[in-house]
Amino acid sequence: MIEAKLRPYRSYLRFQRNSYIKALKALGMNPQQIRKALEKQMSERLSITRITHISKAD
Repeated sequence: MIEAKLRPYRSYLRFQRNSYIKALKALGMNPQQIRKALEKQMSERLSITRITHISKAD
């Protein structure tokens, strides 16, 4: 029998969230605007510091 290892669903959601943050940053939004968009679209509440850290990662 073959067993496939899959990542937890939570890590997939985190990847989607981080991609969304990077896309909003590429559109020229500042961290405060990104925070509001995250709360509205994904019901996620992150600190400005965390959003800045994620948007700089690449």
